[in-house]
Amino acid sequence: MRGRIITSDHRIFELPVLLRWNITYTGGVPCDSYEVTCVYDRTMAELLHLAAGFLALDENGGGTDGDHLRPGIRRPAAGQ
Repeated sequence: MRGRIITSDHRIFELPVLLRWNITYTGGVPCDSYEVTCVYDRTMAELLHLAAGFLALDENGGGTDGDHLRPGIRRPAAGQ
């Protein structure tokens, strides 16, 4: 799986290789939940601060760009 961040000004950035992910499908009540882990470096600080959405892509979907799974809205982690 790959992940992309969508910023509040509508730019899209590919995240580094995802090391771990957890997607909890709730049928939209109240909402599905995404948690991903990737390598972080300080050059990503502004990008993550501006993040407004997350897009999960399944690399095994057969398409050239991966199958779109579901978009998500960024919620800051505790301490952000």
